Amino acid sequence: MLNTQAEKKLEQLLAVSGFDRGEAKILACPAGGNNQACVLEFENTKLLAKFYLSDQKDRLGSETAFIQYAWARGITCVPKLIGCDKEANLAIYSFIDGEKIKSENITKAEIDQTIKFIQVLNQLPNNKALNLPVASEACFSLYDHIQLVEKRLKGLMSNGYEGPLANEFQAFMQKVNNTWHNLTNDIAALSKHKKQDLNKMLDKAEQCISPSDFGFHNVLQEKNGKLSFIDFEYAGWDDPAKMVVDFFLQPAIPVNNKFYKTFLDAVCHIFPNDENLQWRCDILHPVLAIKWCCIMMNCFSPNYAERALFAENKLSLLQHQTDRLQTAQQRLDAIPNLQRNFA
Repeated sequence: MLNTQAEKKLEQLLAVSGFDRGEAKILACPAGGNNQACVLEFENTKLLAKFYLSDQKDRLGSETAFIQYAWARGITCVPKLIGCDKEANLAIYSFIDGEKIKSENITKAEIDQTIKFIQVLNQLPNNKALNLPVASEACFSLYDHIQLVEKRLKGLMSNGYEGPLANEFQAFMQKVNNTWHNLTNDIAALSKHKKQDLNKMLDKAEQCISPSDFGFHNVLQEKNGKLSFIDFEYAGWDDPAKMVVDFFLQPAIPVNNKFYKTFLDAVCHIFPNDENLQWRCDILHPVLAIKWCCIMMNCFSPNYAERALFAENKLSLLQHQTDRLQTAQQRLDAIPNLQRNFA
């Protein structure tokens, strides 16, 4: 739960926002990866308080800017910002009363709601969006995407992990590295054959406003079936191809690939001037699959346990690492099938 200093900061922000801390019952939330959150239960309403991890990323700034932009566009399926204290890395939001969706319960109705969300976010004119930050790990050329994965891969290959799963980790990373080497050679050959420039930068009109970390792991569903979207710490301007591919690659609540064409066609319709969007998706699918393998291996990084401690995540690190190795291996095994879309 909150320490004394955090309690004081929360009380001050509540007072500024028109709420009396003494009237609230504080309920702990499930542990997150980069924040501490709690529900503030008043007699007639609930709020969500969120303390953000302090690091090089401005998580609070990205999330609050995105949410304010969404509300300015009339989008109410995201939390409403009640107040924030940048110095304390604290924000208070409206509480969304909903449940997580199971992968097997995702239907076209849920897919349609996510498409509508993306569509309204990116409706023109979107001049107010010019003030939004660039999304976390945003890339605006295929070359940049490849270089970003290369950097992640090199970092993991040399992270010095010597724990109980060192042999398994190193063997898996060698497989990833070999697959990556073959994949980048194939992409270079294909781009040359297709006369596609991997260094070509996206125009502003080809970029999208992305929730980033976008998937059903960051969705709550109300009893009437309405979806609400949460957690925008990485949101901002990005490549729509990355948004599409990540939506289907995120491992927490997988989306059935039978919805891929529907989702891709809808996003292509939202960005009709981006003639290479589908081609970039085809190329990025295996590239970002490797990236997700690397993301899942972050649990072998030296600072992972420290971040979990901040978020009060009581997970068993060894079991978590074992599970991640298994899931990442499945993702790696699927890459040859993803390359079949190369054309």
